[in-house]
Amino acid sequence: MDKDYASIEKDVKNLKQFQKQGNERIKFHYPELSSNLEKDDRLKEVPHTILRKRAEKLLLLSLQEDRLSKFDRTELEIGDIVVDLPISGMSDAMPNQRDILLGVGTEILLKSITLKEDPQWFKNKGFEPHFGDCKDKICNFMETRAYSEEQINRVKEVLWLIQERRNNAVHLQFHHTENYRQPQQIYKVWKFLLTEFFEEPTKNMVKVLQKKEKQHEFSDGAIDYPEVNF
Repeated sequence: MDKDYASIEKDVKNLKQFQKQGNERIKFHYPELSSNLEKDDRLKEVPHTILRKRAEKLLLLSLQEDRLSKFDRTELEIGDIVVDLPISGMSDAMPNQRDILLGVGTEILLKSITLKEDPQWFKNKGFEPHFGDCKDKICNFMETRAYSEEQINRVKEVLWLIQERRNNAVHLQFHHTENYRQPQQIYKVWKFLLTEFFEEPTKNMVKVLQKKEKQHEFSDGAIDYPEVNF
């Protein structure tokens, strides 16, 4: 009797079909998107809130780099997640790890915002808008909210920086450069996005960003970017 085997090809097809069903679950929560989903199959939270919380957790992981470099093993407690990390000998991986987590977390945050603000656009992008698509859409939102050209450009440039650092880390990074000015701008933009587009962002997340922003202040006379306030 021939033995039955599983099929990876079938698994991939099943995954793609499951993803389509997931899109129906997204559509259910937005009146402008028609869905055939039964009410009992709906998500427990609004999809953009789920994405926002997921993004925040990834950012928090990316912020652990300085502390991780001092220990051989550590436990990170983030919300209801405890991550046990053996990190001995991982110092070379730290910039890559941080930039990947920061980049992915930022992309998810941008998707959360665009889904919340314009579900139809999100659907038209096949429920999978790219980082660059979301970045441009966020800037469009800012234009309609009467933000200045300087403010919009600062957000666009910081998101571009995050994207390039993520791509560099993913694509076999052998050359890495950053400077003391960049972290503060990243924290400012993250804080702006959370407080501008969400009525109730995670309060602890905003506090963490404010603390990190203050930690990265530098002395008068140091060369900085032109000041842009939000």
